[in-house]
Amino acid sequence: MSSIDYFTEKAEYRQIYAVHTMPLDDEIFKEIYFDSMDAVVLEGYHSEEWFEKLWQSQLKKNEEVLFQVIQRTGKPIYIVDVLTTRGGRGFEQVATILPDFLGFYGLLNGGLKIGKQIREEYEMTRREFFKFWGVQTAKVAGGAYLGSHSFHQYYTMHTGDNPEWLARVNSSRMHIIPTPQFELRNAITARKIEEYIVPELEQKLNRKPRLVLVYGAGHSGLKEDLQYPQLRDRVIELYAGMGFPGIDRTYLDTVTNLIISENGEYLLRHREANLFK
Repeated sequence: MSSIDYFTEKAEYRQIYAVHTMPLDDEIFKEIYFDSMDAVVLEGYHSEEWFEKLWQSQLKKNEEVLFQVIQRTGKPIYIVDVLTTRGGRGFEQVATILPDFLGFYGLLNGGLKIGKQIREEYEMTRREFFKFWGVQTAKVAGGAYLGSHSFHQYYTMHTGDNPEWLARVNSSRMHIIPTPQFELRNAITARKIEEYIVPELEQKLNRKPRLVLVYGAGHSGLKEDLQYPQLRDRVIELYAGMGFPGIDRTYLDTVTNLIISENGEYLLRHREANLFK
């Protein structure tokens, strides 16, 4: 399982690229490292019903190392995410089809023509040579880029790893078409963290806070949304102008604290962030 350290003007972050079907595994959860962190933001939902199901699921077992370290240290753990609607998930699938198709076509077409040229060794002028290789290389590179989201998804799900170069390519590709499933949720999460949670912690600690973010590997774009306010604002403004289609707005403006008692029971504390009025 991969992770990355980065910072903004307001905070320092350790983002863990979780694969929800695999147990969390990162050195940050070791006592010597976790004690230096100030809070955790966990990908999850705010409702009692959701957490009741979580507490009885395999996902809870996969994230047990996190809950145990929270019980030991009492560090605050925040929930800021929103749910995607059926329509939002459907849009994600549709928005992925065209780039995937164009990517596959570019890779296949460019690769076949390059292979044919190598095998048959057609005679070319200097100008034809540069034109041919420029066009076919662009097809292959462009195809790989357009299809990077599907490759990223397949690779991380089967290996549990999320190499940083692949995470950044995936983030860039997904910002082209900011869907509710990923980039809108990333933007909402980033705004709540940087504009609500971080100021709250900074006031309490009197210094720049250090946060652990436990989010699925598909949310690699969260890094850019935290580091570039204009990017997250642009996505939020786009969807706000349409009434936030594709997400359940019930907890859009809510920040929830997950409190875990010594005996392992949980309590949810909801607060209004007043960031989306």
